[in-house]
Amino acid sequence: MKIAILTQPLRTNYGGILQAYALQTVLQRRGHEVVVINREYQDYPSIKLLCLRVGAILKSLIRRYILGKKEYIIMNPFSSLFRTKWDGYIVQPFVKKKICQSPELRNSESMRRYFAEQKFDCYIVGSDQVWRPCYSPCITDFFLKSVPDDSQAIRIAYAASFGTDQWEMTPSETDECARLAKMFDAISVREESGVGLCKQYLGVDAVHLLDPTLLLDVEDYIKLFNESGVPKSTGNLFCYVLDKNPEVDKMIDILKEDGFTPLYANLDVIPTLENPRPVQLTIEEWLRGFYDAEFVLTDSFHACVFSILFNKPFVVYGNIDRGMSRVQSLLKMFNLNGRLVCSTDEFIAIKDRKVSFSDAMLNDILNSLREDSLTFTADVGL
Repeated sequence: MKIAILTQPLRTNYGGILQAYALQTVLQRRGHEVVVINREYQDYPSIKLLCLRVGAILKSLIRRYILGKKEYIIMNPFSSLFRTKWDGYIVQPFVKKKICQSPELRNSESMRRYFAEQKFDCYIVGSDQVWRPCYSPCITDFFLKSVPDDSQAIRIAYAASFGTDQWEMTPSETDECARLAKMFDAISVREESGVGLCKQYLGVDAVHLLDPTLLLDVEDYIKLFNESGVPKSTGNLFCYVLDKNPEVDKMIDILKEDGFTPLYANLDVIPTLENPRPVQLTIEEWLRGFYDAEFVLTDSFHACVFSILFNKPFVVYGNIDRGMSRVQSLLKMFNLNGRLVCSTDEFIAIKDRKVSFSDAMLNDILNSLREDSLTFTADVGL
């Protein structure tokens, strides 16, 4: 079967790249021909995207300074405007080598032409936050509006994510996406809250499944960095923090006092005159960081995923502006709710509390959930 996967652009996000790699790998092992659609947004009206981001910031300001919810983080909506072509170069060799991508498709019309030419047998939307408008400005693309009207191809959403438990589409977007969602043959979402959002706003049934990265065994990821000859990590405290925060800095200082040596991983570091080539990790080095870690500190969904896969003790700081529901949903699946903190005091209270990997209970949960997810793909003919 010839399959197209439509996900977020594979630029500078470790988890986003690896979830595409994982889903592609699972399908290829079943004998399918798989192409990840390279949907870019360079021609998208930047003013609209900027307005979406500024709107998200205004909501956070209201929550923090008017409603008094101090845990809300205020992000910089302009940061992406100052990126350079150098940013993220370190992960692109992995993308080019390991992921089969389509040519760059810069608008919906180019997608329609490409889909008409290629005549895919199946379209899969997911995973990552493909159904979140501020991350997917052309949201109807991610409900397969560009698929030719006469196509008989299977349409599937695999672990598609809204990124939040709040509905963020406009009424017109909701009406159109609801129409398109009803054309899908099967829908699964990455967060428990997504099941309810699909029912309430799109009028469709959905099931809650694992992120694609969890469909592969840990040995699959170990093989990646072993084949690349990645040396042992320089630190035993793996810090993958997407948004700089003074609370997280305090947590790192506490762990350093406990004898840990941090290894930082963040592709969002921007070159400066003083630091023209800040240290960044390749995909393989990032994976090795989990393997060698004695503790992981993060605010990232996928860093939680790989901490679980590699059976590493971890704490995740609640990054509300990027979406808490996805982390909460993941932790709930594995009975790890207590690993989420929103303050330094909460962190101090749990940092020494062990995560029970040794009794295999967590791994048994993973195996059961993985079987359910793989069964879903098999039941829809993949």
